[in-house]
Amino acid sequence: MTLRYLSEHALNARLALDLAIKEVGHLQYSDNSLFAQQIDMNWVRAMANKPETAEKVETLSVA
Repeated sequence: MTLRYLSEHALNARLALDLAIKEVGHLQYSDNSLFAQQIDMNWVRAMANKPETAEKVETLSVA
């Protein structure tokens, strides 16, 4: 399969690809750190006091 592109878009495409690769790393970190824990009702209640955990849950719920 051959992809054709306009050379003036190459830099923006590369920047978008680099950003996507970084985001994959962030999502993998969130996934690994969340699911290494036992998630139960107490864990869910404690999220109110742990914004970093709530942010990880939000990140994965959108993905």
